[in-house]
Amino acid sequence: MTDSRRTASAAAPPKDDVLSLILDLRGQESGLPSTALPSATLDLIARIRSWASRVLPAPVLADLWQRGAPFPPAVFRSFVAECGAGCLGLHLPPSHGGAGLDAVSAGAVTAELFRADASFGTTLLVHWGLAADSIAICGNGDQKRRFLADMIALRRMACFCLTEPDSGSDASGLKTTAELSPDGSYAISGRKTWIGNATSADLFVIWARNISLPGSPVQGFVLSRSAQTDPASIVTVKIENKTSLRIIQNAHITFAGATCQPCDVLPPVGFGPSVGRVLAQSRLSVAWAPVGMCGHVLDLAAAFVRDREAFGAPLASNQLIQERLVRMAAAVATMRLLAGATSEEVEAGRAGSAAAAMAKAHNTRVGREVVAMGRELLGGRGVLLEDLAA
Repeated sequence: MTDSRRTASAAAPPKDDVLSLILDLRGQESGLPSTALPSATLDLIARIRSWASRVLPAPVLADLWQRGAPFPPAVFRSFVAECGAGCLGLHLPPSHGGAGLDAVSAGAVTAELFRADASFGTTLLVHWGLAADSIAICGNGDQKRRFLADMIALRRMACFCLTEPDSGSDASGLKTTAELSPDGSYAISGRKTWIGNATSADLFVIWARNISLPGSPVQGFVLSRSAQTDPASIVTVKIENKTSLRIIQNAHITFAGATCQPCDVLPPVGFGPSVGRVLAQSRLSVAWAPVGMCGHVLDLAAAFVRDREAFGAPLASNQLIQERLVRMAAAVATMRLLAGATSEEVEAGRAGSAAAAMAKAHNTRVGREVVAMGRELLGGRGVLLEDLAA
């Protein structure tokens, strides 16, 4: 670990109070290995937390959740204005409008976005962690110049179109096609499903079979909704009645001869290493997501048992309650450690998609357990929308 990442908290005296120890373990600057962050990153995290407390308070999120309504565009404009456009391109270089953060800092900021709200974090992750990253990793210089700055500044919202009714991440099962037209453009036809941001996106990063090439290899195509001459060439239908992540809008998409200009075809032919890097990066981001969400639930549970009294004493004085809090705090700390260590290894080229997938699988599983324990400690409040643990 470099000197710039060390903190002085390692010299702090030990604390006998269990609740105080737990509160210390929650902090991003706790001094645990791989969790000490540069001051600029901590400042950015503080700005995001302050912004979320004002713009996305519990009543606002509860109302959107109940209605299954999307975030208003003003929310994203406010986010970019107060927190900076670089938050939408955390690890991308400043030359493309990104923040240029190292992998651990980018992960810690991602965790903070998910702490604000899981649907909010997912909306942004789909936009920059899948769609923008596809162009950053697979695109040529001209495509990066034309698309990335507008995407990172949220002047254009994007979605990532891989999943189909009969295939998920199995690219070999894709049926959507791209056919070369006489004018040199491509006509995209087929169906995609469970596509986040699809109802509001202008840019669609689509993976389809280029049937004009031998063997019909999978290739990436960037379509603009606003550039289509036939509005019926791209039809999105919102998926209703979700019980989770209700604010992010997932949709079925039908492409009926939608036009992609030849300059907007991503160069890599085949679903190869470049696309693998995109998916590995997104899995790392998902590994950080439970760190933020569970940290918030731990905050809520710790504050509740500290302030709530039963039989003349705070609930936190009960050793069974303390045991639950310790398990939650330890789980959050280990999730952060695994996400941080994996991010460092992937960034250094010592690990790849398998390590990212393992971190994602572990942290999402443990995260569900932490949230379940938090709900138990909160009692009835654990299932109320206004307490944001539900």
